[in-house]
Amino acid sequence: MIFTLKKFRLIGQRARIKKLFHLLIDLIPTFKTPADLETLPLYLDYLITLNAETTAFKFTEQELGQLTQFQQALTRWIPEDASTRRRPFSEEEKRHIGRTLIELRYLFAEKIQQPIREASLIILERDVPPKEALVWPQEIVVVFDHLRSPFNVGAVIRTMECVGLHRVISVGYTPRLDSRQVQRSAMGCDTAMNAEYVDDGVETVKRLKEHGYQIHVLETIIPSTSVFELQPLVQQRQPIAFVIGNEEMGVDESIVALADHLLHIPTFGAKNSLNVSIAFSIAIYQYWQAVFC
Repeated sequence: MIFTLKKFRLIGQRARIKKLFHLLIDLIPTFKTPADLETLPLYLDYLITLNAETTAFKFTEQELGQLTQFQQALTRWIPEDASTRRRPFSEEEKRHIGRTLIELRYLFAEKIQQPIREASLIILERDVPPKEALVWPQEIVVVFDHLRSPFNVGAVIRTMECVGLHRVISVGYTPRLDSRQVQRSAMGCDTAMNAEYVDDGVETVKRLKEHGYQIHVLETIIPSTSVFELQPLVQQRQPIAFVIGNEEMGVDESIVALADHLLHIPTFGAKNSLNVSIAFSIAIYQYWQAVFC
């Protein structure tokens, strides 16, 4: 729904800014065409127009100048011909626009003292030659066993894309990759995934074993193998199903019982606990080192 100037006038200045801040949070990782941007210059015009009527969170003359520049920059990327607004941006165009949107978001965040969560941080592709795709000598499929947090799912997806892994099996109530919160955290990497959704993780793991997959389970359990000692486990070049579990309960005990190898990350603190997306990142790069180095 497109907000009108009249509706914008009915809410306070902080609420207006916060609305646009959250609009940018959703827009930055997902925009693809000029049509995705076309309401933003209009909303910036509302902010500029209504600024004279407000007292709290009023923009300074310098800030108004910045908003005007952002509005003009974004307007230039939206063709007057509506029929061409569905044309996808090139990667170079997306980088330029992305930088503009990020700078605008930081202006809003600073104005209303809105914290930016880690899951919302943006990493833009730099102007470097594209790297060759990483080709693993054996397949690694990642199994999400009832993960709870969409932000953890998205963070794991981002790491998978970085190391050239693309197959996901999502078990039970794990948030789907097409959910808004997962996409926000995944920063577009969800589109590179081949996702399968299943209800029964145990039967799925049994099926993978029947098809020759080695079942590797990341879990805090004794006895188990350190992720820093993976070399002997990957030498046979068998396909691997790498299972990570619920943030609170861990991997289902019935799946643990099916594991060919149980893995742990050494910890030396009192809590003996790592965030699941961080634990996955540590482990999967140890696989990369064991296989390629």
